Amino acid sequence: MGLPTIDCDPISRVTVRRVESRRDLRNFLCLPGRLHGRGTPWVHPLLSEQWKLLDPDRNPYLQRISLGLFLATRKDQARGRIMVSHDPDATDLPGKFGFFECADDQEVASSLVNVATSWARDRGARSITGPFSPTVHDEVGVLVEGFDTPPAFLTSYNPPYYERLLRGAGLLPEMDLLGYSMTTRTPVPERVERVVRRLLDRGTVSIRTVDMTRFDEDAETIRRLYNACWESNWGFEAMDEKEFSFLASGLRRILDPDLLLIAEAAGRPVGFSLALPDLNVALAHIRGRLFPTGLLRLLLEARNIHRVRVAALGTLPEFRKRGLDGLLYIETYRRGADKGYDSGEFSWVLEGNQEMNGAMEALGATPSKRWRLYSSPSGP
Repeated sequence: MGLPTIDCDPISRVTVRRVESRRDLRNFLCLPGRLHGRGTPWVHPLLSEQWKLLDPDRNPYLQRISLGLFLATRKDQARGRIMVSHDPDATDLPGKFGFFECADDQEVASSLVNVATSWARDRGARSITGPFSPTVHDEVGVLVEGFDTPPAFLTSYNPPYYERLLRGAGLLPEMDLLGYSMTTRTPVPERVERVVRRLLDRGTVSIRTVDMTRFDEDAETIRRLYNACWESNWGFEAMDEKEFSFLASGLRRILDPDLLLIAEAAGRPVGFSLALPDLNVALAHIRGRLFPTGLLRLLLEARNIHRVRVAALGTLPEFRKRGLDGLLYIETYRRGADKGYDSGEFSWVLEGNQEMNGAMEALGATPSKRWRLYSSPSGP
């Protein structure tokens, strides 16, 4: 059951309607490529992966929530899109919006936000927050700083006017996320080396890479760590086995097992770090399509990937402020450099996470990107 087609303005003919057919979904997924075009740092995601992400038969997260996808048109031309979702079992949480893409058209943006807000409130949510596309574990936020460099894999990129559109639609800033950049030309500061060396010399902590021969077992270890390490973070939602398996299966094909690290203390897993080769370096050349020639081009361009994205890192609460996070970062730095990666992005980190931001600064990483999350005012 969804909202009917809404003629938001009979004069300008801005119409918002729900995505209901495969053709609608194809238009929904292809819209960013039509809006952004060539000549920008934006990288088209793989369309096949986007289809899978929004397919309730394959993405287990979508099987427990209500989901609405909407397209906005003006004069029969697609001009914007939005996703909105609500978990019926989490009545105290706001609805989520995501997959927001829009032409520089305030009427279109406001119409999309209004429809998403109404849809969520009809299902019991007092407000909406986002963008989450579709969850906190996927692409998050609107880029508001750092437009001059390409996005790292699974991070969002958008034109600068998006912030103006969302504010103009009545949304308010909720939380900022930071990205940090670092190259192998930046040496690890000696004082950080000393802290890490002392930790290793005590012999109480060891670092190992994921074992691909028992990937499912190690993936479950990382899921448990991920949920335990991040549970107190703003906006975090724990993942169950099916949801994490779905995420892991998508990443497994591009993982460099030497950059997926598990920290152990007396044989007990106490922390982890996940760094991914920046597949966007190769994806930038194929415009989101593997066939007929995209797959070959992707494989060829993948040889030119020399940067990584540290996508997740965490330590159990009782092991924080002991240098373990620094150890994981430094091990990622060293192992990546040994394999020929010369730069990386650490993203993202909550702006209010003083401990993790302090660790980034101590390593000599430079703030390079900022994403922003927005919320609608709570209704009655």
